[in-house]
Amino acid sequence: MAVLSVGCGLWMSGLGCSSKESASAPTTVVLAAPTSTPVCASPSSQGVTTTGTLSNEYNADQLTGQPVTLTVSSSVVSISIQTGTTSAVQGRFGIYTDNGSYAPGNLVIQTDPVYLTAKSWNTIPLPAPVYLTAATYWLVSNFPTSSFGDLVAISGGNLTYVNYSWGQMPLTFPTTGVNTIGYLAPGYFSTCP
Repeated sequence: MAVLSVGCGLWMSGLGCSSKESASAPTTVVLAAPTSTPVCASPSSQGVTTTGTLSNEYNADQLTGQPVTLTVSSSVVSISIQTGTTSAVQGRFGIYTDNGSYAPGNLVIQTDPVYLTAKSWNTIPLPAPVYLTAATYWLVSNFPTSSFGDLVAISGGNLTYVNYSWGQMPLTFPTTGVNTIGYLAPGYFSTCP
C-alpha cells in the first residue's frame, strides 16, 4: 500500500482542498495495491469443452462466431479456445449478444490481440469480468491477414462468419454477407457465480 501526501495549495477536487492557496495540513490519500485474487476459486465452463478432431482453417479478415448458452447468470472471466496444427497465431476474441434470430448481435466485450499457442487449449482473460444473464451469447474470433487461425472443429452446430478486416470488433455484428456452416470450434467461457 502506498501513501501519498497532497498539499492543499493544489486543486484536488474531492480531497478536501480548494482552488485557493491554503496553509492547512496536507491531505493523505491511500492507494491500494492491486491484488491477484481471482473472481472465484473454481470457474465453471460454458460452451464447447470437447476436444475437436477436425481441422478447420479460419480465414484471416473474418469475424467467426459460435453460440454459447449460459444456463445461469454469472460473471465471465475468460475465453478458452483450442488451436490446431499451425504455428502460433495472433487473434482477438469477443462476446456478442444474440440478436433474437440466433445470430450474433451487439458487442459486449473484446480482448486485446493475443498470440495463441499451437496444438493447445488457450485461455484468454477478459480485460475485466463481465456479468451476463442466462441466455445465448456468441464467442467471436478475428485473425489478421498475416496469420490464419487454424482452430480444430466438431461436426454439427452453427458456425457463423463474415468478411471483416482485422482490428477492433464492430459494435454490432454485420448482417449482410453472413454465412453459416455446420461446425463448432472447441471454445467456452469460464464463469463465476
